Amino acid sequence: MKKQILLLFAILIIGGIASAQEVNLDALKAQIAEKSAMIAKKQAEIGALKGEVASIQKKIDLASGWRFNTSGILGFSLAGFQNWNKQSNPNSKVSDIKGLFNGAALLDKPKYFWRNEGQINVAWQQLILNDKEATDEEKKYQNVADIFTLTSLFGYKMTQDIAISALGQYNSSIVNNFNNPGILDLGVGATWTPHQVPNFVLTVHPLNYHMVFQKGDIETKSALGAKVFASYFTNLYKGVKWTTNLNGFLEYGKSDPSLNEYTWVNSLSFPAWHGIGIGIGFGLRNSALESPDLQSYYNIGLSYNL
Repeated sequence: MKKQILLLFAILIIGGIASAQEVNLDALKAQIAEKSAMIAKKQAEIGALKGEVASIQKKIDLASGWRFNTSGILGFSLAGFQNWNKQSNPNSKVSDIKGLFNGAALLDKPKYFWRNEGQINVAWQQLILNDKEATDEEKKYQNVADIFTLTSLFGYKMTQDIAISALGQYNSSIVNNFNNPGILDLGVGATWTPHQVPNFVLTVHPLNYHMVFQKGDIETKSALGAKVFASYFTNLYKGVKWTTNLNGFLEYGKSDPSLNEYTWVNSLSFPAWHGIGIGIGFGLRNSALESPDLQSYYNIGLSYNL
């Protein structure tokens, strides 16, 4: 009889513990739901506050004048092979240095704006084959990328988003063959700067004079045509910075070779520590005057944002 009473008592205790656990679990789940609702409410309040801060910052920018945006990518690699017979050059050393810099100075006033942007993209490479004596020329770093672009856009606002504008843009190299070729665009037309997207610009100039400067036997060419230019930069997510530029020219009439061209360049930077991170740059260009093939480049390396 005592054993039966003890067994019944043990069953009651176990059942009570299980019931208490169920009650505690339900209470904890309720607390989680309550805290989650509080978090959602706070996040909505934070979102509203961020919107107010952005609106105030825009007013500050308009009052103070100039805004600046800069980003850069620096890449370096070094590789060496010794008796690595699986490749055509089993004994070799190769190293390269790459750099990409984007900068912008923006002035936005109630009646007008002035946007200035620049880009430099350069790279050098050295290849030494250990199976033969390298010459002094072979030991030097060879320039393998060389892009230099300056853009200045002025606009007088007709409405909040539309402006009559004038554009000057210069494209060339900066290390070797400066201004050979060099391309200068001068034109007028209209620019769209939507106030909902403060860092976006789309320019369409139906009246644009396109000049190509060259040295040597190839004569300098020029043509009248239409110019399209688009620019945008933003912080995508938690410091991920994206800068993109697209510009193109369509000539009126025909020339041989054609002066039609377009260029699209991008840079992405992913933060890691105190402005230093990983950067990626890539671009596409098509110009029959320079090459019948589509041109492209990419850079991967360390980035630094100011």
